[in-house]
Amino acid sequence: MREATTRRPATPSSGGAHRAGGARSSQTLGRRRLMGRRRAVCVVLALSACYAAVGGISFATSVTDSSPSSYSAIAATTLATRTLTPNKISTLQVAGVGVIPAEATAVQLSLSVSSNPAAGSLFVYADGDTRPGQAAVLWQAGQAVTQSVSVGIGTNGEIKLTNGAGTVSVTITAVGYYTPNKPVTVDQLDAEDSNQGEVVTSNGDGTASWTYPDYQPAFTNTTVVPASGNPDTNGAALRDAVLYSGTTLIKLDPGYYDLGSTTLTVPSGVEIEGSSEAQTTIEGSASTMLTLSDTSELSQTRVESEIPSATDIQIPAGARAIVDTVQVLTVQESPEIPVGIASAGSAVIENSDVEVNGSATVTGISLTGSAQTTLTHTSVVAYATGSGASIIQAVLTGASTNSTLDDDTFSTQVPAGASTQALTLNDAGILNIRDSTASANGVGLYSAAILAKSGSTVVLSGSSLTAFGAASQTNAAVFNNGSMTADTTSFAGAGGSNSFGIDAGGGSNTVVQQSKVSGATYSISRGGATMNVGGSYVAQATTGVGAINCIDDYKANFTATTATCG
Repeated sequence: MREATTRRPATPSSGGAHRAGGARSSQTLGRRRLMGRRRAVCVVLALSACYAAVGGISFATSVTDSSPSSYSAIAATTLATRTLTPNKISTLQVAGVGVIPAEATAVQLSLSVSSNPAAGSLFVYADGDTRPGQAAVLWQAGQAVTQSVSVGIGTNGEIKLTNGAGTVSVTITAVGYYTPNKPVTVDQLDAEDSNQGEVVTSNGDGTASWTYPDYQPAFTNTTVVPASGNPDTNGAALRDAVLYSGTTLIKLDPGYYDLGSTTLTVPSGVEIEGSSEAQTTIEGSASTMLTLSDTSELSQTRVESEIPSATDIQIPAGARAIVDTVQVLTVQESPEIPVGIASAGSAVIENSDVEVNGSATVTGISLTGSAQTTLTHTSVVAYATGSGASIIQAVLTGASTNSTLDDDTFSTQVPAGASTQALTLNDAGILNIRDSTASANGVGLYSAAILAKSGSTVVLSGSSLTAFGAASQTNAAVFNNGSMTADTTSFAGAGGSNSFGIDAGGGSNTVVQQSKVSGATYSISRGGATMNVGGSYVAQATTGVGAINCIDDYKANFTATTATCG
């Protein structure tokens, strides 16, 4: 049995990112974490009670993941448009409305403020709570502002909105919600076990153990693929196991499994589980090595491409696949366009490492189509070692994606003449980034931790963004030509002839709160629509032609800035 380890809360919080390599989401806890059957020990972190078995009857133990909630993105849903007079409290039903379930504990909202003749502020909070000290939205007279915010839901399913000053029209749009993780009972786990006759014993310390005195293997739905010394033979055995219709779990012995030049498609409902990333390697020379169908899973393996311009793992549109504890490696020297993972589905990529090296356009993870992919506790590195590279990016989003990056690390590095961005958002792509770190290091045209193109949307919370490089470059933690809202996030640009924390470019909306912004040249390069910066540390002056509103901001020695962050 593998230990069920801590999964931190999915709600946004401040702080940097780190990879918690042993973490497991509640999505996989009950289905496959009790595969070892000779002796299993109840080591889950949150046990409400453990009682000794009497007369062979299984005890009632509540086993829960320590994470209190999980996040689900939804299509933008307008809940209401309200006109608020000064200090008026407006109550809005959220839980049970539309696709938001009744058990939702918090909701991710997009708040659009307009028709405001005077400057003001909007507070949003759970019904039953007191009004918070920090406003969710700040605006100047006549200014239209859109801000993303996470807010708890009251026990009655409602939230409250309060206008601090002036009369204003507010449109409330839901883009996601949080629900509590559900407990998994021992009875449920036993029901998935193919052996009976367990003896369960309380250890007297909040844990329990159970054994199988008459243990006999009974893997009716499991195929174990032994590894010989020949990778081609091992690969053929893996293909045969996938073709067997009765298999739902394929366990791979330590070794190399060469798939040759043909793509291996993992059928719906089938999991391939290796012995570990260090011991089990799947390799091949197909342009796409592995395709994961809906509800399929790949875990505890290393996947390595052997040819240029390859995609190691592909997840088609609509596929709810899982990649868990997998090392994806694509290292090529000839000119090519390698991609580590390409996802167009509602996939979960967790506890994994993706490393891609090329000499043309290099992409660690590509999110295409209408992908609603979640990355959790994952590291993505994209780099080039030779000349001729053009664009290096850890994550690329497509026109209709709406994905979440949660507690991840992204980095890029390029040689002379190339551009690099850790995260690239195209067209109408949407990224929700929480508690993550992104850095870009280049020698050439420019470096950006985030490049948000026109029409795209990025929502940041508790993250750290850095761009740096050689003296010939322009570097910015964020080049924003779309819409960006940021909370408790650090932006730093260094090196280059021009370096900024934020380059607003042609951005349609840039809102920064409770954050730190610094650049070797200027903290902020203004452009496009009016920027709004509140309660933040702005280390250097700003430049550019666009307007900026700075409210309660400060610089060195806690000296207050001017209304334009001067």
